[in-house]
Amino acid sequence: MQISIIGGQMIPSDDKIDQICAIVRMGLDFRTACLTHSIPSETITEWAECISKDDSAAIWQKFKQNLEYAEAQCRVLLLQRIIAEGGANGARYVLQHVVGIGPKNETKAVAKAELDPYRWMRE
Repeated sequence: MQISIIGGQMIPSDDKIDQICAIVRMGLDFRTACLTHSIPSETITEWAECISKDDSAAIWQKFKQNLEYAEAQCRVLLLQRIIAEGGANGARYVLQHVVGIGPKNETKAVAKAELDPYRWMRE
């Protein structure tokens, strides 16, 4: 079973967490990754809230950690693609967002906003 219901709350299995993280690893956000597995919007919101709590249960801590790994792996894959394809735009991106050379006020804020999987919840 991929999702269990415990105390009225849907709990993802390890397999479901892995499947969602695989989609995040490809570059999609958390909400979209969940929707591709037909997870209802209300459940996605509940899961995001559980994941964001520092004192959450072990399953949510594991989910959060796996999402962070998937996001990091996505960044590495994207960077590898940019470097492989080269070009001025790729070099500019690497310098601004990875190395940190470029407009001081925009670089880190833009890079963080672009890759923030929970951004949709705060907008």
